[in-house]
Amino acid sequence: MMNLLSYHLTIFILFASLFLALPAEGRVTSREEARISPSANTYTIAICHNLDCKAQSTVTLAPKQLLNILRLFQPIAETPRIERRQIRDAVALFERIAGKQTSIHRDRGRNPNSITASPRPRSQVRTDSLFLVPPRNYGNIEGQMDCVDESWNTTRFLEFLEQRGLLTWHHVLGAAFRTPGLFEPHWAAQVEETVSGERFAIDSWILDNGKPPYVQRLKAWRGDLPLPVEGFE
Repeated sequence: MMNLLSYHLTIFILFASLFLALPAEGRVTSREEARISPSANTYTIAICHNLDCKAQSTVTLAPKQLLNILRLFQPIAETPRIERRQIRDAVALFERIAGKQTSIHRDRGRNPNSITASPRPRSQVRTDSLFLVPPRNYGNIEGQMDCVDESWNTTRFLEFLEQRGLLTWHHVLGAAFRTPGLFEPHWAAQVEETVSGERFAIDSWILDNGKPPYVQRLKAWRGDLPLPVEGFE
């Protein structure tokens, strides 16, 4: 009960502060979008890209974008599973926002520039750990993200949500790791249900940038079992 009361209070304060930052004629209604004051508060999140966090950029969340993220968590989730769907939608929205500000809009699911891609690329470049080439529709690897980049970015965004009291049913943990094959190490963000203690992987590496990540029970994800049909569990 106290958690829900605290959540309601946090949401009220966040919306109130953003509301007051808007000029009177631009405040949010059911029929029009907010017009954001240039002086309104913004938030920044550091992200990784270009494989193995070789490059970093800063994503700025303006008040209008913050409002769009907050709306995804309204109404308050009645169950943990509903909240995982909200998290999934929020991560996808954040990636789309980040893609408009950085080169990660070029990111394609998995590692399409790996020597394991099909068909195998004609030329290769050496990195610290893998032979990589630009994806077939790229001039270079700028903006491409591997699972190291993706897990970092998703975890930082989830921490942002948690710090602002938007998660009622989950706690954000450090990135999860698996090795289903000898040369197939893989990372993903993860959350833990606050009531049951069950953990879930949030894998944003599998699909292109801006697509909803897969949310799967950690035990199933570590076993590299089939992905959930609905995209989340």
